[in-house]
Amino acid sequence: MDESGPIEVVGVIDLERVQTKLDYVEREAAAAAAGAARLRQLRVPPAEDVEAAATMLRGVKYALQTSIQAMIDVAYHLAAKAFGSAPADAYEAFAVLARRGAIPCCQTRALPPDVGPPQSPRPRLSGHRRRRGPGLR
Repeated sequence: MDESGPIEVVGVIDLERVQTKLDYVEREAAAAAAGAARLRQLRVPPAEDVEAAATMLRGVKYALQTSIQAMIDVAYHLAAKAFGSAPADAYEAFAVLARRGAIPCCQTRALPPDVGPPQSPRPRLSGHRRRRGPGLR
């Protein structure tokens, strides 16, 4: 939490929705951890267990993927409802939470004040004329 004081909430948070998502994340994270531990024990599974290990790995990946999506859903909800900022994407949702002190300050120190999604460099075309082949004018 931000060290400057309590977080000011500007909207209504659906606590049941947030709690349901967080409970889901806890269950799926525990399942992913258990599956990963089992896979580490197998390292090189016997030939008859290769298919079972592959299925287990897909399950671990799915648990992680759905947990991450649930956390993104919570970030969107909190950014939009609690802080009145409808984020354009997941990056912006977490940036809003960081700026407002809703996630640990050790993570906010790395974010500049103008946090936003990374921009890919685009070529500047002003003053640039494309060369055309003979007869193409």
